[in-house]
Amino acid sequence: MTKDKWLRFAVCFIPMLLLLVDTPSGMNPKAWQLFPFYIGTIMAIMLRPMGEAPILMIFLGLYAVSMNGLSVALSGFSIGMVWLVTGAYFIAQAFRDTNLGRRIAYLLIRAFGRTSLGLGYAAAFSDFIIAPVTPSNAARTGGIIWPIFRSIAEALDSYPEKNPRANG
Repeated sequence: MTKDKWLRFAVCFIPMLLLLVDTPSGMNPKAWQLFPFYIGTIMAIMLRPMGEAPILMIFLGLYAVSMNGLSVALSGFSIGMVWLVTGAYFIAQAFRDTNLGRRIAYLLIRAFGRTSLGLGYAAAFSDFIIAPVTPSNAARTGGIIWPIFRSIAEALDSYPEKNPRANG
């Protein structure tokens, strides 16, 4: 890591100083203990000294070790919906890493791309087909449909900062 990334990574641990401050009146002490880790994680995601997954694992592990809260830190992972959404985002990352989204996008452009209305119908139809087998709207839209249609927009040279009104 470069010096700049190390500095940004170190800044993310400044909220840990809140652990030295007494709990404000009227606040649950457990919530106050969790607050610095939450703020540190958000700062690290915004400053990006490294990827999101290592940041989350570092702060989750730090909380579990320093607060003896292993069962509390991992309790959210026992909920099935969390794994469903997480799995969809793993699939989305695989779409990006393998360029599968781009390849599917090119197939959809070839099949329906004569007009942008045709691409809209392709989006609606693919969402209709995938909906019965994906119980989470967030998982389906954010993890499966969005990477494909973002790839379509990028293949048609439409980005949020460059030419956003074309087809994106």
